[in-house]
Amino acid sequence: MTVRGLFVFKHRSAMGNAPAHRLFERVTVQRVFEGEEYEPGARSARDLPPARAYSDYKVHLDDADLPDGVQIMDRTRHGSFPGP
Repeated sequence: MTVRGLFVFKHRSAMGNAPAHRLFERVTVQRVFEGEEYEPGARSARDLPPARAYSDYKVHLDDADLPDGVQIMDRTRHGSFPGP
């Protein structure tokens, strides 16, 4: 297996600055076919041929207007995870 995405949500407070489910909703995946993106499970995507490669998907990270005290770090683009 290969890691394709690792997103870390860092909170200023140990108790968290935002609900986890709201932050997880910021990471989405779209099915890609012939340059067009489709919502997985949508009617328009049902007739597509099966995905055979990671490139048949596109991962989106919405980091706009984050709650105060929250950072999102994309560790797949910025190298290894720093120690404690």
